[in-house]
Amino acid sequence: MQNVQNRRVPQTRPPTQTQQRQRAPASSSLATVKELRTNRGMIKFFLLTIITLGIYAIVFYSILARDLNTMASPNDGRKTMPYWAVFLITLGISIVTGIVAQIAYAVRGAEVNLFVLIAYAISYVAVLIIMLAWFHRMSNRVGDELRRRYIRYSFDAGTYWIWYILGSFIIVGPLIYMFKLCKAMNFLCEDFNTNGR
Repeated sequence: MQNVQNRRVPQTRPPTQTQQRQRAPASSSLATVKELRTNRGMIKFFLLTIITLGIYAIVFYSILARDLNTMASPNDGRKTMPYWAVFLITLGISIVTGIVAQIAYAVRGAEVNLFVLIAYAISYVAVLIIMLAWFHRMSNRVGDELRRRYIRYSFDAGTYWIWYILGSFIIVGPLIYMFKLCKAMNFLCEDFNTNGR
């Protein structure tokens, strides 16, 4: 009995969130999910988008959609389409329209062709609707996830329409929208990394 009482119990610190995830069993959903990025920034987004001639924007929004799906899909059952897929759809519409225009030009010659103008107009409207719908739905889903996680930050589809679309007339509107989007996603990713789903 004396021997048992004299033993020293080692002092240990409680495991960190990262250590808990590493120790989680393979069947746990947190074991397979890596930590989400929490360093999104508006200035970095615009500088890298300019330097890469728009390629960074495609990567940025695709990663954003993936992270949003990781956080929200288990709870709302929805999926946000990756931005690269949206980009390929809109690019495909533009290419098809260009081919139709070239065929019409070859058939009709140098005369002004109303068909070509209508094809370009329909293409432009289709691409515009696809892009507006994607940003609207993504912004709304970010807002829904903020509310579900009880994060007090105002962001939703209204933010997109007010700042990005209407704010374009005052030039700084898209900058404010990007700042708010980056901040909202950073809040969500921090909460996910800390608390999980």
